[in-house]
Amino acid sequence: MVFIDSYRLGSEFFRDWLEGEVARARRHKHCFSLVVFDIDEFRIFDKSQKYIYTKACFEKMCKILREGVRLSDIVFVSGFRKTGFVVILPETDKKGAVVFANRVKNEMERFSNTLWGVLPKEERPTVSAGISSFPDDGESDEVLCKKAEQAFNDARKRGGNMVVSVSDINGPREE
Repeated sequence: MVFIDSYRLGSEFFRDWLEGEVARARRHKHCFSLVVFDIDEFRIFDKSQKYIYTKACFEKMCKILREGVRLSDIVFVSGFRKTGFVVILPETDKKGAVVFANRVKNEMERFSNTLWGVLPKEERPTVSAGISSFPDDGESDEVLCKKAEQAFNDARKRGGNMVVSVSDINGPREE
């Protein structure tokens, strides 16, 4: 497993890595999936508390991902989202990516329920994820990133604490 800090969706390093994964998957006729995760908004905490809770959730997400990914998976820590991650899952189809993302989401939900169990459920921090897969959702790094972001944004629009794949939003395939 590779765990890389300071990813930015538009960064050269991330794009180069993703472009290499696209080329490898195309050459070997394999699939792979891209999963965008972020911790949903902490609506109830004031600014002084938010940092403490965000840090606790971020550290737990790091632990969940470190323990939950395979040696071949690549985890990027978001630079533009302070609490976000992008995971490249080589040789993983959309169904496998959805299983993986739900496992991460559910583990984070258990952590949140334990730590903030006294709060109403809708006020506890949660995780949302968006998934795109090669070649089903696109065959270029740009399209796959765009589709994963669209799926992620759809998860947030639906209230968060969910996993949404490109298939769930029925977006047209772009090349």
